[in-house]
Amino acid sequence: MKRFFLTLDLEEWYHLEYLKGSQNKVRMDFTFVDKVLPILNALSGMGIYATVFVVKEAVIRYPELVKEIHKLGHEIACHGYNHELVYSLSENEFRYLIADSKDYLESAISSPIFGYRAPCFSMTNAMLPVLSQLGFLYDASYIKFGEHALYNVMDAREFMKKASLFYGANGIYVVENPTIKCFNHYFPFSGGGYFRILPYEVYKYVLREYYKGEDNFVFYMHPFEIVYHKIAGITETGIKNTVRFSIGRRGFSEKLLAVLGWAKSNGVTFLRLCDYIEQLKAMELHK
Repeated sequence: MKRFFLTLDLEEWYHLEYLKGSQNKVRMDFTFVDKVLPILNALSGMGIYATVFVVKEAVIRYPELVKEIHKLGHEIACHGYNHELVYSLSENEFRYLIADSKDYLESAISSPIFGYRAPCFSMTNAMLPVLSQLGFLYDASYIKFGEHALYNVMDAREFMKKASLFYGANGIYVVENPTIKCFNHYFPFSGGGYFRILPYEVYKYVLREYYKGEDNFVFYMHPFEIVYHKIAGITETGIKNTVRFSIGRRGFSEKLLAVLGWAKSNGVTFLRLCDYIEQLKAMELHK
């Protein structure tokens, strides 16, 4: 069985690491987080339910939105307090911020939170036991790509493989974000800017090839990608940031829906991360 896990990091444009501190330069009141419901509604109508990793600031600002996303059937998970990079925090700071964020999210939706994803894949091995102690069942921050300046590649030698992209470590499940291996290097392609720069037919080909060797695929996206709005002031942040933010945003949602439709027509099963984690737990109990 081939599986597809669609995920959304519910954060605002100014949470992006390369745009932090740019609000005065951009001088824009437009927000993206509060405009994601139409596509999430459309996904629910297709029988596709996403895992939505929420920054605490987003639920403070839009509590009814997060409740509505939950009511649609999408999984609500944690994406930190204010999009802080994990490796920049002490263990006590991390514990406090994530415990507080988890409690706030659970109160907002009146339901337990099981998953966490570190901003910019900045998770460290040392913090995995903290997540377990706080009651999380899984972390979705592992990626085999050290060339990105913000990412952290966790040491997988202590991980025990449970399934394609899913591992056990320190009392918690670890979910890997897909990469493809080329010339002895791993390259990410499963979402965000990587999805934006690849044409539809090329992406479909890469995904088809990927599924020949793996059963599971995790895709990630952000509100500023699925909601198109041109930000005139972004040019004030410099050419590099303007390109990083703007490239491939127009038509992102249409391309995404086309890929999802293609996957569905080819028998791919769509699941929330929490649902598959429960399946893995049940299989382990019956071993």
